[in-house]
Amino acid sequence: MGEQPEALPFLAEGVLRCYVVDENGRDITDCFVSRPGDAATGCGGLNAPSVVNIEAITDCQLMFVPLAQLLPLLDHPQMLRAYNCHLCRALYRHWEIKMLLYQCSAMERYQWFLDHYPGLEQVVSGKHVASFIGITPVTLSRLRHQLKKE
Repeated sequence: MGEQPEALPFLAEGVLRCYVVDENGRDITDCFVSRPGDAATGCGGLNAPSVVNIEAITDCQLMFVPLAQLLPLLDHPQMLRAYNCHLCRALYRHWEIKMLLYQCSAMERYQWFLDHYPGLEQVVSGKHVASFIGITPVTLSRLRHQLKKE
């Protein structure tokens, strides 16, 4: 968090977690990067300092594209379109989770997580999943138990 990137990392394999630390020292999961090809950025702008911490949850392979080589390419319309598509997808994913937090029950949020991140609950700690969908680990445990009963 706060570091100026020198390269844009793309996930080849593995799982990353982006998080912030609140005023009480608790970390809150902002997002997971688990799809190969997704950029692992900590902000919207390429030259801006990261606004989140990024950690590897599993062993990861990343491909780094130096910003000094990438930024001049954004003068080309096709590259600019590709960058804008990436930003739009990222913005959509962030708004989707934000709306889930405001409008859906804990069970609906957990089911959304299971649908949108298949298999990730086997890799990521319950504490991080709970934080991501805005519930406590105890609530997550109850939801998992309830789903097993059904």
